Amino acid sequence: KQESEDEENIGYLFEINPELLDKLLLVPTYKDSNLMLIEKEDRISEYAISQQDYKMIETYLQELDDRILVCKYDADLKVLEKLKKAVSDKQKKNNNLFCIEDTAKIIKNPDILLRNILSYFSAKLKEFDSFKELDKDKDIVHFKHITITRSKLNSIKEKIERVKKSKDKEKEEQILMEKLEKGEINLKEYTEKIKALANIEPQEKADDLTIKNLEKHYYIPVIISEKDKIDYIKHIIKIPSERKFLQNLEENKNIFDNYDWWYFSKLDETLDRIYIPYYDNKSRKVREFKPDFMFWLKKGNKYILLFIDPHGTEHTEALRKIDGYREIFEDENENPKIFDKDGLEIKVIFRFYNKNKDVAKKYQKYFVEKIEDLRSILNE
Repeated sequence: KQESEDEENIGYLFEINPELLDKLLLVPTYKDSNLMLIEKEDRISEYAISQQDYKMIETYLQELDDRILVCKYDADLKVLEKLKKAVSDKQKKNNNLFCIEDTAKIIKNPDILLRNILSYFSAKLKEFDSFKELDKDKDIVHFKHITITRSKLNSIKEKIERVKKSKDKEKEEQILMEKLEKGEINLKEYTEKIKALANIEPQEKADDLTIKNLEKHYYIPVIISEKDKIDYIKHIIKIPSERKFLQNLEENKNIFDNYDWWYFSKLDETLDRIYIPYYDNKSRKVREFKPDFMFWLKKGNKYILLFIDPHGTEHTEALRKIDGYREIFEDENENPKIFDKDGLEIKVIFRFYNKNKDVAKKYQKYFVEKIEDLRSILNE
C-alpha cells in the first residue's frame, strides 16, 4: 500500500528475530471443500430466523412441490430434502438447522427469505489442506508496512535502533571481557565500552509509544501505543485488549518454560495471511478469521500452534468463528485433532482471551481470562 506524502515507511527498521531463524514455524493451509454447509451434520451453523419468518418458511416449504422449488430457485435437491425434514419435525428433535431469535431481522417476503436460506445452506466451505513452513515474504508482513508521519520520524528512529541493539547486549559484554582478558583492550577502554552498553535498554518511550524488544516475538522491536486512537503511526499494537494480553504474558513469561522452545507473533488482519476460515451468517460467505496472536510451541516431537484473540467481538460472530475452528481442528469429542507431519504430532488450539459473556455451555471452554489457564489447555 502506497503511503501518503506526509508518511514514511519505517519497515526497514524492524527485523525478524534472529533467535528463530533456525526454527520450524508452521502455518495451516486450506482448500475448497466439496461439501455444502448443510452436509456438515452436527457441526452446522444454525440459520438465525425470527419466529414470524420461520412459520412462513415452514408453510412455504411444505406446500410447494420440489419441482417448482428446483426450477424457481435453482435449489439443490439434497438441501431441499434436509430443509423439508427439519421444518416438518414438530418436536424439533432433528431441527438443528434453524435458530429462532427475537433479535433476528424480520424479512416477511417468502421469496427473498427462501433464496437467503438456500444460499446459506448451499455454501461450499473450506477444509484443512496441509501445514507449510511460514513464508517470511507473505505470511507475516505487517511490520514491513509500519508507517509514521515524517514530523515524528526522527524522535522514534534512533530509539528503535537502540532497542534493537539491546538483544546483543550480553553478547557484546562477553566479547569485551574476552578482549580484556586477552589484552586486546585495556581496562579504561573496557570500562568506557561497558558504560556505553549500559545505556542500551530493551525498552524506550517516544510520546505515547513504547518500543520493546520482546525476546520471544517474531520480529523486533514491537511498538505498543498507550492510546487506541492514534493516527500518526500505522500497523502497531494499539487495541487495549491486545496491550493487556501482552502485559499478562510478560508477567507470566515462564509459563511455557517446559517447552524446548516457543515464539509468538502479532497478526494483522489487513496484511497478514494466516487465518482460520469460518462461515459468516451475515454476509453468507466463508471469511478469514485472523486472531490477534499466534504461538508456536515445540517439545520433542509435539508441536502446537496456538491462536489467541483478545479482541471483543459481536456475540454471534464469535460463536461462528469458534464453529469454524472446531470444524477443522477438533475431532467429534471436541479434542484437538493430531496431525502428523514429518515425525511431528501437531495440534492447533484456539481461544478467545476475554470473558465468555454467558455463552452456551458448549462454547464456554473457548474463552479464557488468565494466561495461567493456557497451561492446562495446552496439556489436554
